[in-house]
Amino acid sequence: FDINLEGSLTAAGNAAFAPNGDVTRASFSRLAFGGPNGTSIRFAQMNRSDKGFEIQLVGDRLSVDPLINSTGGDMKQPLGIGARFDRILIDEGRELKDVALQARYDGSLWRAVKVAAKLPGGASLEVAMQETGGPRTVVIKSDSAAQSLKFALPGGAFDSLDGGAIDIRAN
Repeated sequence: FDINLEGSLTAAGNAAFAPNGDVTRASFSRLAFGGPNGTSIRFAQMNRSDKGFEIQLVGDRLSVDPLINSTGGDMKQPLGIGARFDRILIDEGRELKDVALQARYDGSLWRAVKVAAKLPGGASLEVAMQETGGPRTVVIKSDSAAQSLKFALPGGAFDSLDGGAIDIRAN
């Protein structure tokens, strides 16, 4: 299929369907929506099985601003996501670069999430959450505490900070 809806959605790809009409596989060689600062994906693949969904994404940019206040719907299927984006746009004026994401949802809770990215000043940032039967473990690491705090808490309170590494591990 090839879809172009006057600047609001562009998609090219193919899909396979089960006898009941459910999509079992979809691949996109191009998927863009949200205008010039919206999402632009070069490759997307979704596979559906009895074990849930597996999604792989590679793109120029992903705009998460519309998703931040979203309720997320009522997803009850397990979901695995692997993604790489040149840029992830958080909101106006805040973006991460060279982003790699791995996430696993079991149908009720996110059990594992790992994000590695570059902050606006070039420092590395890693955020991970994992649950393996016990309490969740959260890890936040960066080679610049200053850039991390300026990014996470914009508004100028941390403008005078410079450098310093950060390594937080919590259960």
